[in-house]
Amino acid sequence: MKSKYLLLTLLASAGLIAADAPSTDGTAGGPGSPPAKGEKGGKKKPLPEGVTEADMKKLQDARKAASSDPAVKAAQTAYDNAKKADSAASTEETKKALNDAKGALAEAQKAAVIKADPSLTDLANKVAEADKAKGSSKKDKKKDHDGAKPTK
Repeated sequence: MKSKYLLLTLLASAGLIAADAPSTDGTAGGPGSPPAKGEKGGKKKPLPEGVTEADMKKLQDARKAASSDPAVKAAQTAYDNAKKADSAASTEETKKALNDAKGALAEAQKAAVIKADPSLTDLANKVAEADKAKGSSKKDKKKDHDGAKPTK
């Protein structure tokens, strides 16, 4: 009798372990499981118009390489400090400082990328413009919703 329960317990455990194991196609355990290490969760960001996946990969690689540039390091430190300040006490001033630091970091990255590889100038400009447009559309949407009272 005890061996039946032991066998059932072992089978149930094996089933749970198999459900958590990564599949052969490199994805995580299945739907609802967290993303595998190194993968980001959520939706993939849409690419700016006229930018291919290969171009975006090239730009991301250039940004990683540019992260050792002293101007980028300084901007990253300023951004990290602004982020800490905003998380400690989220006020309008800290939010503005965070946005300014984020913009300065983006500009420093763009300048370092262009300095390292001038052939990426057009690509860096396209992506920067798309980011600015996306940021301003978010602000516009927020303004539309702030202070608006629901109508009956």
